[in-house]
Amino acid sequence: MGVPQPAAILSLAGVGSGKRDHGIAERSCDPPSSRPSATNGTWRAQPCPVLRRLFLPFLVAFVLVSAVSAVADALVVTELERLGTLANLLTEEDSGRRVDALLRHVAPEREPVEITVAGRHREFAEGQEVDAAETLRVALTFAEQRDVVQVQRTVNQDRDNAVVALRLRASGEVHNVTLHLRHHDDRWLAHRIVVR
Repeated sequence: MGVPQPAAILSLAGVGSGKRDHGIAERSCDPPSSRPSATNGTWRAQPCPVLRRLFLPFLVAFVLVSAVSAVADALVVTELERLGTLANLLTEEDSGRRVDALLRHVAPEREPVEITVAGRHREFAEGQEVDAAETLRVALTFAEQRDVVQVQRTVNQDRDNAVVALRLRASGEVHNVTLHLRHHDDRWLAHRIVVR
């Protein structure tokens, strides 16, 4: 048997190489869309359909939970902002309208209120709105002065209940006003007010 010529060896090597390449291509795990294109040979990786089906529900759930959390945070901030505005009524409003502004948060017909002035307690319910307003006007006479300054302020909220504690200075004297409030449909209403 004669020795094969170099050209014959090259031909056999080429055939063998083609078979190995063909075998590798058949075992490839890449989806057809991620193989090199026939035009420019670039790779175009496409997301796996299985991963897409698993990932999208988790993404949607994450977005919904984030949205609900953001809305809840916004609601809490809004109520704290309302309480902060209420706490500033006795200093930021026009001096002649401060007590009137505070009285918008006193409604004995909806929320009975106990008013304590210098240790003396009085309770007001439906039908006693005028008496409650007059009692507060007398107790908060100092708030009508122009030089009222807020020395200290504390606002605490626990769901539908809140406490606003104020220390005010007027004409060199210090006054403490504490408002105990409950949240109703459209506003905070006082159920107890302490003036010292």
